[in-house]
Amino acid sequence: MPAFVHPRFRSLTVAVVLCLVIGALMVPRQDASAAQTIGYPTFTGPAIPTPPVGYSTGNMLRAVYDSESSGTDFWIDRLLSRTGGSDPSDADGGILMTRGRALFMKTHTPGTLGFAGKVAYIESINDQSAFTVAVTPGTFTEQTAQRKQTPSHWKSVHTSGNVRIEQTKFITDNNVAVANLAITNGGTASTTLQLRATSPYATSGSGNELTGTVNAFNNLTTIRPRLSGDGFTVSSGGLNRSVTIAAGATVTVKLVMGFVTDEIPDSLSEYNAYKGYDAATAFATHVRAYNRWWADNIPYFDSPEPAITKNYYYRWWLMRFNNLDANLPGQTYQFPTSVEGALGYNNAIVLTQPMHIDDLKYLRTPLYAYGDWLSAGQVSKGGRFLDNPGDPANWSNSYTQYIGEAAWRSYQIHGGPPAVAANLAKYAEGDAKGQLSYYDHDGNGLIEYDWGALTGNDADAVSFHWRSGNLDRTCCGTRRTGCWSTATWRRTRSTRGRRSTTSTRTRWA
Repeated sequence: MPAFVHPRFRSLTVAVVLCLVIGALMVPRQDASAAQTIGYPTFTGPAIPTPPVGYSTGNMLRAVYDSESSGTDFWIDRLLSRTGGSDPSDADGGILMTRGRALFMKTHTPGTLGFAGKVAYIESINDQSAFTVAVTPGTFTEQTAQRKQTPSHWKSVHTSGNVRIEQTKFITDNNVAVANLAITNGGTASTTLQLRATSPYATSGSGNELTGTVNAFNNLTTIRPRLSGDGFTVSSGGLNRSVTIAAGATVTVKLVMGFVTDEIPDSLSEYNAYKGYDAATAFATHVRAYNRWWADNIPYFDSPEPAITKNYYYRWWLMRFNNLDANLPGQTYQFPTSVEGALGYNNAIVLTQPMHIDDLKYLRTPLYAYGDWLSAGQVSKGGRFLDNPGDPANWSNSYTQYIGEAAWRSYQIHGGPPAVAANLAKYAEGDAKGQLSYYDHDGNGLIEYDWGALTGNDADAVSFHWRSGNLDRTCCGTRRTGCWSTATWRRTRSTRGRRSTTSTRTRWA
């Protein structure tokens, strides 16, 4: 029964409460305010260049490209150009923005002529330069203020006394590294220079070409590098050339290095093509092909806020740069696939693959979006989605993700034969069943982790690690593990086998 409360105490309680309320109402009101005025962020940098043609419906970027296709200066290159050493950078320093299907610079040393730093084919080969060029006599120093970098190519100026070298370098789609050196004599008398190009990967040969053989990262493939130069001859493991330049004159030389592999036949044919071009033709051929890709694939975008416009195109450059198309046989990098930071983890991490797919599906070709989920499905061998085994150091795990759902959205845009949808359904079904088989320890239809960070999202670690032991993941179990596939699979389990495992495929198709 309720306790007895004396009326006098009840009256006293009411009086105290009234006093507190009245006191609170008499305190002067103070408007809440932030410690500082946030306002809008201020962006700096070059202005957005005006497109060379007026806006039109249809393929605006195609119209932009067509208007400039006979030259070598392109709108997106201008839009994303970086000058004076303001290169995109990460913890290891400045980034060389140009790259091929599998070839890029993991780190870049801009003060040295050639492709100095750590060259990578899929991943850093063994932390050495692709090739470097020494010029004597003199000590050549890069004039950083004159540097210009665009997505398609790099330009830098190196000087020693009266001699000026303007370097233009780029990497073609099929993994050919090209350096054009325009050497100008600014003095009043002729001068003779000795040029020597060397590479740790091509050390023997004859004529004007060095060759070699090296295994790629993790022995994923065999690379047969070839290095050649206009007017150069093989000497003592390098390529040598003597150049005499009259006063006020300029001589241009070209060096070409192909990272040739059997699985990319175009790597050899493209190397031979660029070896045969003069420097101007080599540059024009590359920048036109590189910039045509934008016109062929991405939607045009404009906004009143220049920073948003630039960010849109920079994001597409990031998606392009962080994509690997090594065409390897077997169960690693067989399909084009995005990676989680070519300069970082550099692997197809299943946690972030659906995020990439959701972006890549807006390209005009399904190649890139489909490549991501085909790769995840193939390397997972019909089970839960796993990180690509090509780089087992990062991270060789399985996380909650939504590859199946993102892949389905990409199929809704691009479509294809019913077999494509059936294959997608097969992979998603295998992921859902595989996740439950591996993580559902108590058979209640929910995945369980004993480590808070295993969701893959750093923000989840604290909330999912409030005690030790296995913890059910209700939201993650259905949202991120193939979504519809998981829900269908759970319903299938409840029927005790009366429906076949094709039920999920029917739902997807």
